[in-house]
Amino acid sequence: MAERIDFADAAGVNARQNELTLFALDKWNIRPQFTLDLGLRFDRDSLTGESHAAPRVGFALAPGKTGRSVLRGGVGLSYDRVNLNVPTFAFLPEETVTRYEEDGHLLYTRRYAHLVDGGIHNPRSVAWNVEFDQQITADLLLRAGYQLRDTVRDFVVEPGIDRLTLSNTGHNRYREFQTTARYRFHRHIANASYVRSMETCRSR
Repeated sequence: MAERIDFADAAGVNARQNELTLFALDKWNIRPQFTLDLGLRFDRDSLTGESHAAPRVGFALAPGKTGRSVLRGGVGLSYDRVNLNVPTFAFLPEETVTRYEEDGHLLYTRRYAHLVDGGIHNPRSVAWNVEFDQQITADLLLRAGYQLRDTVRDFVVEPGIDRLTLSNTGHNRYREFQTTARYRFHRHIANASYVRSMETCRSR
């Protein structure tokens, strides 16, 4: 045996959450080749007691007169909901971790309490994307796009000497590049795509 985990007596936990969401969106046709989307989202979360207004904007541009090329993009702010496991974290049963050496002798025993540091807040994300479509022929379409999402105040659990601490100190960044080809022949459509993505997570 290398490790053993024992838990304290089972605990009853309870969490209640009410959410309110309102959203407004307007599309503007500035010119025949240019369309603008404006949106505003309002969120209220009873768990955190916070209210947020999250704007977003998107566009579509078709340069030239043929309409065979389209450039799309957008940027927006959003707030993530809080899972019910978060407010009940501090009330979960404590755990005792016992580690053993290779010969079976006791290495150490540690008891971990659960703590929530700094209160609970809704994680906040800023995301933007850009995409370019090119109609090569009537049956062949090529597309390339890039997107980035940057999240702060994400939830992380960090172990200490005698405690597991949950906090809003996480920072998450996701990046993605994608290319797609779509070909139509007769009644069939063939798609091929390549996606390269990267995600980094850290605690401040």
